Amino acid sequence: MWLGVVNLARDHPEEAVEALDKADKLKPGDPDILYHRGRARLLVSKDSYAEMFKVDPQSWRVHRDRSIRLVMRRFMAVASAKALQVRRSAESGSSVHPSNSDERR
Repeated sequence: MWLGVVNLARDHPEEAVEALDKADKLKPGDPDILYHRGRARLLVSKDSYAEMFKVDPQSWRVHRDRSIRLVMRRFMAVASAKALQVRRSAESGSSVHPSNSDERR
């Protein structure tokens, strides 16, 4: 796993994915491996989309990707707010209950 983490730190996401895939085969389902592998794959995909934009900026795929990113930003904002609510509740000793959350919206 650590080879993958080092490759991430050195900005070599392709090599990180390869190392982390091997680590996952040795220790399937390890949360740390899955986390770092997800980050590495995200960086690889970002590089791929950036290259696609350079090659064909008018591609429907570029515009589709931009739409997906806008939706994901909204999703992440909602998820971050919910995580903060849960953290604050845990710190205060109370619990987050569906009846007092905005999750049903």
